[in-house]
Amino acid sequence: MERERNNEKTALMREIGVPYLEVLEGSGAAVLLRALMAPALGERSLASGDEVILVGEVCAAEADALALCGLVGVCVPANSGASDLEGALSPASKAVWVCADAAAAAVCMARNFCKSLDLWMLASVTPEDTRSCPFDGKCYHVGAVADVATGALVNGAFVCTKDELPYQLMKESIKGEA
Repeated sequence: MERERNNEKTALMREIGVPYLEVLEGSGAAVLLRALMAPALGERSLASGDEVILVGEVCAAEADALALCGLVGVCVPANSGASDLEGALSPASKAVWVCADAAAAAVCMARNFCKSLDLWMLASVTPEDTRSCPFDGKCYHVGAVADVATGALVNGAFVCTKDELPYQLMKESIKGEA
């Protein structure tokens, strides 16, 4: 079982293009959010009452996870443009979460929006996700474009990131220490 899980983890890391990934038995969304609420992130840490803009039509799981963590979801359509994100933005906004039904163009636009405002970019993905975003002359999987991402598997979920600090915080969250 452990060997199968490690093989699955390695395959997912290669497919998505991220150096840090954990396979879970429970909800990836909860782990991801608890990690981003860790004080170790300083000013970028999410706190109860902060807003997360949800890009997509089918964001119920993400909205539920936000509510459980005391965060507020602000929904915009899956085919949103920059003006939709700007309209949803408030002083309490700390992140944009691109749901699994958002088009690749919305993902790319959200990435640029988040980078320009120093907001977290979160993404819900699947292992077979075909959305890719071109940057710097290369195409990247949605999970590699986001700061942190989560997705469902047949027997659980996964969380992934490109950055070591969020990864360490997600591991602590998994252990229940965050």
